[in-house]
Amino acid sequence: MLVVKRVLGALLLAGGVLAGALSPATAASGAGTSGAGAAAPNCQHSGGGGKPRSAAYLLPGKAGSIQLCKDRRNRFWAYVIFYRPLASNRSAQAAIVTYRNGNWWSADTCDQGGNGYVRPGQTRCWTKKISAKSGAYSFAAGAVLYDTSDAKGPGIARNLTLRCPRVGNCFPD
Repeated sequence: MLVVKRVLGALLLAGGVLAGALSPATAASGAGTSGAGAAAPNCQHSGGGGKPRSAAYLLPGKAGSIQLCKDRRNRFWAYVIFYRPLASNRSAQAAIVTYRNGNWWSADTCDQGGNGYVRPGQTRCWTKKISAKSGAYSFAAGAVLYDTSDAKGPGIARNLTLRCPRVGNCFPD
């Protein structure tokens, strides 16, 4: 449970960045072309798609889902998808959480090697792919939907997937 709080806390802290603290260089670069229009297929990525290993609705409201994805090369990433383009006062962030030997190891968001957070009018973002080098690694994905008109407020919808190893069954954290 501590890991869940740590991941959601990290995503909530990222809310300050999402609510307008982006540097002009980042905002002008076009980073975060998370896609607009209707919802896209599961587990997309600029480096090739994959299949969901675990998924969960963002709650409350089921506005979208967070997916833990895996490709044929045993690489994992987080993918958040919304069923409608985000409103002008909404943004979202996803993170992939890496565990090593059962312990929290790292967390990377869509802004850290992915396609950037989900901006108004967009429907998805993905994180960088992380290789499951051995059976010592397992992964989970988390996402938070923010109301950008309330920069200090918590996310308005969130969830985490089950944690999944390279092979075998997924399990709750």
